[in-house]
Amino acid sequence: MYQTQFELIARDEGWFEQEKARRMYQNLIGSAATVLQQLSLTNTPATYANLAATLNKQFAVTKTFEQREKELYDLKQAENQTVADFAKQIERVGNAYLAGETSERYKAKVMLKTFVSGLR
Repeated sequence: MYQTQFELIARDEGWFEQEKARRMYQNLIGSAATVLQQLSLTNTPATYANLAATLNKQFAVTKTFEQREKELYDLKQAENQTVADFAKQIERVGNAYLAGETSERYKAKVMLKTFVSGLR
């Protein structure tokens, strides 16, 4: 829930990966703040994608395939987001949401449809 809200705010504000990582780090509290230590201990780069993946692994509520697919379809290009950054976002989210759930062909079809329908 928190990450979905964070992603919506980031999209509305036009934040890119580096800004999202900085803002996420600034707002981690309690047991979520230990994620920074986990990344450091494993020599994992402190990127937004790595932070989000680690937080999801630790705290995410499992969603159904249909819920994840709908969230992917609902992605829209932010006002200040370049087409290339939007494509990277869809690829990152699509690979995370659809990993191991479907064929590569179907995954590519869903991500292409999301990209085309989400362009401004």
